[in-house]
Formats: sequence, C-alpha cells, structure tokens
Amino acid sequence: MGDTLLVVEDSKVVSVSLYRNAAVLRRRFEVELPEGDVEVKVDNLETSLHPDSIRIYSEPVVSVKGFEFFTYKKLLREILRDEERKLRQKIRELEDVKFRLEAEIRSLKAISSSLNFSFLPLMVGYTLGSVFGRADAEGLRESLSTLIEERKKNISLLSGRVRKLEEVKGELESLKSRLEKISGETMKVGALTMDLSSKGGEVTFEMAYAIDGAFWSPAYDVMVEEGKVRLLMLANVVQNTPYKWEDVSLTISSKPVARAVKPEPSPWYIEPYVPRRARATLMKMVEEAEFREELEEVEMAMEMAEMQVGEYVTYAPKGLVTIEPNKPRRIALEELEFDSKIRYVWDAYTQLGFVSIVEFKNAERPLLPGKYRVYKKDLFIGTGNLPLISPKQKVELALTTEERLETRRELILREEERKGVLKGKAYIRMGYRLTIVNHKGKEVDVRVYDRIPVSKHPDVHVEMDRSEPKPDKVEMGILEWNFKIKPDEERKITYYFTIKYPPELSLSIP
Repeated sequence: MGDTLLVVEDSKVVSVSLYRNAAVLRRRFEVELPEGDVEVKVDNLETSLHPDSIRIYSEPVVSVKGFEFFTYKKLLREILRDEERKLRQKIRELEDVKFRLEAEIRSLKAISSSLNFSFLPLMVGYTLGSVFGRADAEGLRESLSTLIEERKKNISLLSGRVRKLEEVKGELESLKSRLEKISGETMKVGALTMDLSSKGGEVTFEMAYAIDGAFWSPAYDVMVEEGKVRLLMLANVVQNTPYKWEDVSLTISSKPVARAVKPEPSPWYIEPYVPRRARATLMKMVEEAEFREELEEVEMAMEMAEMQVGEYVTYAPKGLVTIEPNKPRRIALEELEFDSKIRYVWDAYTQLGFVSIVEFKNAERPLLPGKYRVYKKDLFIGTGNLPLISPKQKVELALTTEERLETRRELILREEERKGVLKGKAYIRMGYRLTIVNHKGKEVDVRVYDRIPVSKHPDVHVEMDRSEPKPDKVEMGILEWNFKIKPDEERKITYYFTIKYPPELSLSIP
C-alpha cells in the first residue's frame, strides 16, 4: 500500500462493446501522481463488474503492483452530485415559472371578473333597446359583441395558463421526489484500488472490464413489397447499470460471451437400485459436493470470447452514442433484401382462416432470433417472432390474417360400429370437406393443412380411405395440399379415413 491515497470519482465510459449477454466497457480518467508509491481508488463503478476481466492501461506507463475490486454502500447524493446539482437548478427554474404563472392567472381572473361585471348592464341595455326600438340598440349590440369576444379570448388564455401550471406542478413534484430519493437513499457501488509506483506527473488511465446487466437483442422491421422483402435489422440496446453512458463509441457483436468448460469424460456406472431412504444422507452430501465443484470449475473457466472475422459480425454505429440506464434504445444495424413470394396458409384443424406468409431464402450469414414487425406499403400489419435462421435456410414469416379467403370445414360423414363385425374389429369412419373461396381479386398460392388421427396403441389402426384431391404430403397424420386458386374460384377438398380397434377397447373421437 502506498502512503498517498488518491480518489477518482468521475471516470468516464468512452467505449462499449455489446454482446448478446454481456458488455465490455472501457473507462478513462486522468490523475496527477506524486513520485513514488501511491494508492489510487477508482470509485462509482458497476457492481456487476467481473474482477477477473479487468485490464489496466496507462500513458505514460506506470507500474501497477496490484489491484483489488470491492463493493460497498454509498449515499446516492455522493454518487450523483452532478445530477443533484442539475435537479436543484431545474427546480429553481420551475419554481420561478410557477410563480409567474400564478401571477398571470390571478390577473386573468381579475380581468374575467371585470368583463363579467360589464356584461350584465350591456345585455340589459341591448335587450331594452331592441324591445322599445331605441336608436342606440345597434351600438349596444356592437359593444356586446366586442365584450363577448374579449371574454372568449380571456377564458381561452386563462385555461391555457391553468393547464400549464398543472404541468409545471406535476414536473416539480416528480423532480422533488427524485431529489429526495437522491438525498436520503444509499446505493451499492463498485470500487477499484490500485497500488502504483510512479515517477510522478499526469497519467491517463484506461480500464477495460466485462459487466452483466448490459446486452443487446436483435429485432427486425420487415418491409413486404411486390416480389421483394427488405429486413431492417435493429439492435435493442439495454443497460441496467446506475450510470448514464454519454457520448460513447459503441460496437455490437453477434457473438455471446462464452462460459467454456473443458470436457472431462468420466465412466458410465450402473448399479442395482437402493431405496432412497437408506442413501438419502450420503446422496445429499455427494450432490452438494459435485455441485460446488462444478460451479467452481465454471467460474474459473470463464473467458471473454474472441471475435472471429467471417464467423461473427460486429457492427459499429456511426458517431458517438448516449445510452441511459433502464431506457432501451433501438439502433439500426443493416438492411437486407431478398427475393420473396407471398403464400396463404390455412391449418383447418386449428384455425378458422388463412394467414399470409412471406417466403424467402436467407443469404450467407445467420439471422439471429428476435421479434419482428411487418409493414406493407408503410402500413403496419402485424408482429411475430423470428427463430434462429441458418445461412441459405428457407424462411417463412407470418404476416397477418387474411379475411378475403373464405374457409369452411365440415364433417360430412361419421359411422361407428362397436360390435366387431368388421373382421373382429370395431371401427369409426369419418369424412371432412374443406371449402376455400378466393375473394382477393387475383390468383394466389395457398397451402392447406388438416389432420387424421395417429395411433399410439398397437391394436388401433388408422387408414386413409380416399382424398380428392390427393394430399401433396402426409406425415404423422398431417395432410398438406398446395395449389393456386383464381379470383372468385371455389375449391373443395374431401377426405375420408377409418379407425379400426378391438371392440373391448373404449375409443372416443370428438
């Protein structure tokens, strides 16, 4: 430990590298060092900082003999001195605005009372003049009209000032509540102490370290056009630290920070079953010991993943960026364009109608999972969730429901025999008709799904009797038809199936 302690409270975050589950920050500060051994305390750091990730750089180079990271509780006003000063200044300014508004309102109310006092005599004079045909009735009418206009203007002005006063009072209440919180509450903060040996003089330090509570998630705006689809890839940037990152250089990586554990194969043991009660204490001890060992190994193996060009993508938004705590920010990353096709899909077994989907083939890079919003000719039409899409993978995104394709699903046959007259088997025979009518005014591609049951019992068998038209694909009882349907055309699909089972079994089919 050095004989001199220097405290740095205003270090600044200058760059942030965001990953999908963590962030790497670089903080910068300058300090005037005396010659010899000195201890420097860098205060007001994030509590979620990973001590093992800390790297310290200096210009000119000084000898860092050791450092220690710790957390402790501190009064908020000691951390947020600049915010407290700004709050007090803003409160003073709003108090002045409030005082002026209250004075204006009193003045406008006095004018309103005066106008109301003048209104009654003019109204009476105008009424009498009109009844008795006095010559000054016209002049009274003009005076009355002028007075009415003045009253309207005054009332409008008064209402505006009252609304503004209520807004100012609300803002004042919010600011005073924030100031009270800052003045009285404590907050847990991080701090780093460094033992240095220096030749003296001004030194610029930079610290790089990883934190939790800051990350980004992908989001997409999908713009559907004729034969094309454009994907605007966005980053939802979140940081839940107590500190504002102001004017930082930001990079966004598609790679997560990895926790790597070296595989250590172990034998596969089997043994006869032993009653749980006889081994409960022993098993608990073994489980706890193994759990502790595993946690220790994971923590020790934690490393910051390296960026590999071509495998992962790093985005660097132009200019400097400000990211406030607990206020997610959306940043545009890139725009992708694909040839596309619109198809309409109806799952007749589970849905009442069609859903439009856009189909396209992904390019050379994966698309990360995230929420998407869909726009068609600048009209917002829906939302959805994009799964992880591999390079060159076919993509199908749901857009919106389609009400101009009419649908009906009808049960047209149900026969049931439980006495076993069909080769010792009971049976249920069923038939369905699906009807689609195109009211869209143009030819469209459609895909229709339906179901026949799939048996899990070895003595229960399901047979497809016939289908018109035949399905393009049948897999695990899921029937699929693909076809084009012209404007105003009506298409029907009918199919029949039989379920055979032993009479002694009870089978219920809705």
